[in-house]
Amino acid sequence: MRNVLRVAVREYRENVQTKAFWLGIFILPALLGASIALPLLFEKTKDARLYSVVDASGWLAAEIDMRANTRDLARLLVSMAERSSTDDLPDHARAISALMPDADETGAGELAGALLGDGPPPAGIDDDARREFTNWWDALSTKEAARLDADLSRADFSRVSVTDDASAIERLNADVAADRLFAYFVIGPDPVASPDGFRYVSKNMTNNALPRWYGDLATEIVRARRIAASGVAPDTVRHLTSRVGFEKHKVTAEGEESRAEAKDTVRQFAPLAFVYLLWISVFMASQMLLTGTIAEKSSRTIEVLLSCVSPVELMAGKIAGIAASGLTIIACWVVAVGVAVTTIPPVVELAGEFGIAEIITDPTY
Repeated sequence: MRNVLRVAVREYRENVQTKAFWLGIFILPALLGASIALPLLFEKTKDARLYSVVDASGWLAAEIDMRANTRDLARLLVSMAERSSTDDLPDHARAISALMPDADETGAGELAGALLGDGPPPAGIDDDARREFTNWWDALSTKEAARLDADLSRADFSRVSVTDDASAIERLNADVAADRLFAYFVIGPDPVASPDGFRYVSKNMTNNALPRWYGDLATEIVRARRIAASGVAPDTVRHLTSRVGFEKHKVTAEGEESRAEAKDTVRQFAPLAFVYLLWISVFMASQMLLTGTIAEKSSRTIEVLLSCVSPVELMAGKIAGIAASGLTIIACWVVAVGVAVTTIPPVVELAGEFGIAEIITDPTY
């Protein structure tokens, strides 16, 4: 047993004293961190998609713009209500945020409609304050909208006006071909009666965010007009087409029922993550065992070792040493994750939302 321990200690030291061992340990957290951080960084730095619209109906494009503008403003109002500080906003914007004491989406939509509409201003604000706010809102650039961090569509998509004449399509095709324009939409003459003439033209057919966003807005508006033309009450249509959903609940250890949260869903994937890390560590440890065995055989070190210990003791010691190396890898990864969820602000917020810290510290959680 003493020889097995000596071989295990030697094998462990041979592994942990190499630069490749520590490089292999830290390269996985680095890759995982980069895979999370880089898409977020690219998402924030990318330019808005420029698009144009050729509207043969004469009304649909304008209503889509109005609905998108109102929805964006409602999201901004909700975001302002949820913020702990509004110091980064202009004074007239902070005055509007005071009208949103609660982050209620329905109330935000109504307030946004009142601010952008032609009717009287909402209670608590005069015409001058509304005019200043709407002027600031209309002049808000795509980059400024992205900095507001309110998930505004104008941060991702920006419409470019086009002169509607006989050569409009030809000019738009040239702009798309020259990458001056990401895409353009063609709206048919009678959207309510038929979708004939509707087209989406772009060089990039893999990015569906723009056509999905614009198509959803167009569908909502056209559907509302079709319902009004049919004479069916909108509430009746919503009732007939509403989905039946089941609210997820869980049973606690005390036998009580409570509503399930996001962390309860993430918890189901925790074993998969742990098994994946275990597989990586076993793969790395096996590679170290094979590499070490080949090196010892090539340098004839194995013959010297076999002259001092039996083959069984040598193999048992090597396996024990490699197992300790694999456990060291897992321990380093756990420490790296623990440091990340307690020091890096975005990770701390994500860990609190999904209960990552509890899952790591308590496997039975």
